[in-house]
Amino acid sequence: MHRLSAGLLMTLGLIAATIALVSFSVSHTLLERDRIHAASAEILKSGPVESLLSDKIADTVTSTLPSGPAIAFQPAARVAARAALDDPAFRDAFAAGVLGIYDRVVDGKPGPVVFDATAVNASVRSALTRTEPQLAQAVPPAATFDVTIDPSAIPDLSMWTGLVRNLPIQAGLVAVLLVGASIAIDEHKRAAFSRVGWWLVVAGAFELLGAWALPFALQQIGGGAGAAGSVIGSTSSALVVPGVLMIAAGAATLLGTYAHRQSHRQTDAVSPLGQFTSTRTGATWKV
Repeated sequence: MHRLSAGLLMTLGLIAATIALVSFSVSHTLLERDRIHAASAEILKSGPVESLLSDKIADTVTSTLPSGPAIAFQPAARVAARAALDDPAFRDAFAAGVLGIYDRVVDGKPGPVVFDATAVNASVRSALTRTEPQLAQAVPPAATFDVTIDPSAIPDLSMWTGLVRNLPIQAGLVAVLLVGASIAIDEHKRAAFSRVGWWLVVAGAFELLGAWALPFALQQIGGGAGAAGSVIGSTSSALVVPGVLMIAAGAATLLGTYAHRQSHRQTDAVSPLGQFTSTRTGATWKV
């Protein structure tokens, strides 16, 4: 019964630890406003985000033209749109737009996200003149090139983000209490430490996968998922050190339990008086 109770406490404790780890990872990557803002340039350079924005700008440019020329100028509009993304003024407007998306997703701020119209217009006009002068002449002088993201396209997750921010400490404390109680009452403490060690190794490996493999997989999908992968990939460097430390701690725990098991594998030892002494039962007999 003791063994069953210890096993149940350990299982519940490791589940709580997993919840704490996941919420910690999200809180220190996707929910850190300064980290998102600092990564905006890297996010803009990523393939999925660059593709989405250039298509949006190109469509905005061709929408100012009559239907016939609009079709003919589509390739040129895409070339100019990609050039506009490299303009410092557009990068600044994008960085501010990223914060607007963050405020919508994380804090539930209402309304559309509008990139700085002055910066966007200047960047697009400059790119058109440099790369596609024929298209620049065809675009009406009064045309504007707004980049607006409708709020329906941005999820409001503010109800969940507040919960996620509080979970690491709460779930972590529960995990420590449950795992500690399990080890305290478990008669087979070596097995209990082995479970903790294996959890650390596996959880640390998943931290590294979250930092590298998940963003890569999402970017291969493209579209909105690809953009999300770019954001995760640009902010997930914070997961690398915790992941490596967890794997190292888990490996050390497993090596310690292995060494302990090896030291107790020989249950009988010869005493200096020519006797065998059982380390399990304490029974002694002469040779």
